[in-house]
Amino acid sequence: MLNVEAAKEEILSKPFKVIQAETAYKWASRAAASYELVLTAADNDLMRLMIMASDFLGEAREHSSEVGPELLKAINDKVHPYMQAAWKHVDNKNGDKNV
Repeated sequence: MLNVEAAKEEILSKPFKVIQAETAYKWASRAAASYELVLTAADNDLMRLMIMASDFLGEAREHSSEVGPELLKAINDKVHPYMQAAWKHVDNKNGDKNV
């Protein structure tokens, strides 16, 4: 739902790069959470969560690139362990059966 008044307040009170950085971290958090949920998900939810995580990470990267390469690197570094654990889990599941 739109909240135009809140958006106006944010635009008037925060620099563009701060808004972008906060947004990047919010999307990165969603990506990390999705990757973490993979570790306990039912087999039929694994790929859906992996796709969501990838989409969320793409959004985080897009917003962080508006701030600069340092934030983009920080976002990638922070999410990478979650991604790595999720892919390891999926790979282990695929070793047992088709997921």
